[in-house]
Amino acid sequence: MNMLKIEEAVDLTTVANGAWVDLSASPFLEGWGAIAVLNLNGVTGTGSLKIQGTNDSGTTIDDLVTVTANGPDSLANVSGYAQVRVSVVTVFTAGTANAYLLG
Repeated sequence: MNMLKIEEAVDLTTVANGAWVDLSASPFLEGWGAIAVLNLNGVTGTGSLKIQGTNDSGTTIDDLVTVTANGPDSLANVSGYAQVRVSVVTVFTAGTANAYLLG
Protein backbone atom coordinates (compact mmCIF):
# COMPACT_ATOMS: atom_id res chain seq x y z
CA MET A 1 0.00 0.00 0.00
CA ASN A 2 1.26 3.48 -0.88
CA MET A 3 0.74 6.63 1.18
CA LEU A 4 0.54 10.22 -0.04
CA LYS A 5 0.85 13.05 2.49
CA ILE A 6 -1.77 15.71 1.85
CA GLU A 7 -0.73 17.85 4.83
CA GLU A 8 0.72 17.31 8.32
CA ALA A 9 0.51 19.29 11.57
CA VAL A 10 -2.53 21.26 10.41
CA ASP A 11 -3.41 23.90 13.05
CA LEU A 12 -7.07 23.35 13.89
CA THR A 13 -7.43 26.68 15.70
CA THR A 14 -7.27 28.75 12.49
CA VAL A 15 -9.68 28.71 9.54
CA ALA A 16 -7.55 27.96 6.48
CA ASN A 17 -7.41 26.02 3.22
CA GLY A 18 -4.28 24.01 2.55
CA ALA A 19 -2.53 23.98 -0.79
CA TRP A 20 -3.94 21.76 -3.51
CA VAL A 21 -1.92 18.53 -3.90
CA ASP A 22 -1.73 17.27 -7.49
CA LEU A 23 -2.49 13.59 -7.95
CA SER A 24 -0.14 13.04 -10.87
CA ALA A 25 1.87 9.96 -9.87
CA SER A 26 0.83 6.32 -9.69
CA PRO A 27 -1.11 4.97 -7.83
CA PHE A 28 -2.77 8.34 -7.17
CA LEU A 29 -3.50 9.35 -10.75
CA GLU A 30 -6.82 11.04 -11.45
CA GLY A 31 -9.45 8.33 -11.45
CA TRP A 32 -7.82 6.30 -8.65
CA GLY A 33 -9.63 4.68 -5.77
CA ALA A 34 -8.08 5.38 -2.38
CA ILE A 35 -8.71 5.68 1.33
CA ALA A 36 -8.56 9.17 2.84
CA VAL A 37 -7.27 9.31 6.42
CA LEU A 38 -7.61 12.14 8.95
CA ASN A 39 -5.51 11.68 12.10
CA LEU A 40 -6.36 14.06 14.98
CA ASN A 41 -3.97 14.99 17.80
CA GLY A 42 -4.90 16.78 21.06
CA VAL A 43 -8.22 17.99 19.69
CA THR A 44 -10.68 19.73 21.99
CA GLY A 45 -13.90 21.50 21.15
CA THR A 46 -16.09 21.09 18.08
CA GLY A 47 -15.11 22.37 14.66
CA SER A 48 -15.09 21.20 11.06
CA LEU A 49 -12.10 19.72 9.23
CA LYS A 50 -12.38 18.40 5.67
CA ILE A 51 -10.43 16.68 2.95
CA GLN A 52 -11.68 18.17 -0.31
CA GLY A 53 -11.23 17.25 -3.96
CA THR A 54 -11.43 19.07 -7.28
CA ASN A 55 -11.07 18.27 -10.97
CA ASP A 56 -10.99 21.89 -12.20
CA SER A 57 -8.36 23.69 -10.08
CA GLY A 58 -10.83 24.59 -7.34
CA THR A 59 -13.77 25.96 -9.32
CA THR A 60 -15.90 23.01 -8.15
CA ILE A 61 -14.96 21.54 -4.76
CA ASP A 62 -16.33 18.34 -3.25
CA ASP A 63 -16.06 17.35 0.42
CA LEU A 64 -14.54 13.85 0.63
CA VAL A 65 -14.17 13.46 4.42
CA THR A 66 -15.50 15.66 7.24
CA VAL A 67 -14.62 15.48 10.95
CA THR A 68 -16.36 17.63 13.56
CA ALA A 69 -15.07 16.27 16.89
CA ASN A 70 -12.14 14.37 18.39
CA GLY A 71 -12.16 10.63 17.99
CA PRO A 72 -10.30 7.78 16.33
CA ASP A 73 -8.73 8.26 12.92
CA SER A 74 -11.37 8.91 10.27
CA LEU A 75 -11.21 6.74 7.17
CA ALA A 76 -13.30 6.96 4.01
CA ASN A 77 -13.21 5.48 0.53
CA VAL A 78 -12.96 8.32 -1.98
CA SER A 79 -13.22 8.47 -5.75
CA GLY A 80 -10.62 10.00 -8.02
CA TYR A 81 -9.91 13.69 -8.22
CA ALA A 82 -7.14 15.65 -9.94
CA GLN A 83 -6.26 17.53 -6.72
CA VAL A 84 -6.99 17.26 -2.98
CA ARG A 85 -6.47 19.55 0.02
CA VAL A 86 -7.23 19.93 3.73
CA SER A 87 -9.60 22.65 4.86
CA VAL A 88 -10.31 23.90 8.41
CA VAL A 89 -13.81 25.30 7.92
CA THR A 90 -14.72 25.96 11.57
CA VAL A 91 -12.04 26.13 14.29
CA PHE A 92 -11.59 23.72 17.17
CA THR A 93 -10.44 24.90 20.63
CA ALA A 94 -7.07 23.12 20.28
CA GLY A 95 -5.31 20.45 18.28
CA THR A 96 -3.59 19.46 15.06
CA ALA A 97 -4.33 16.99 12.29
CA ASN A 98 -2.55 14.97 9.62
CA ALA A 99 -4.17 14.01 6.31
CA TYR A 100 -3.10 11.19 4.00
CA LEU A 101 -4.29 9.11 1.07
CA LEU A 102 -3.68 5.36 1.05
CA GLY A 103 -3.83 3.45 -2.19
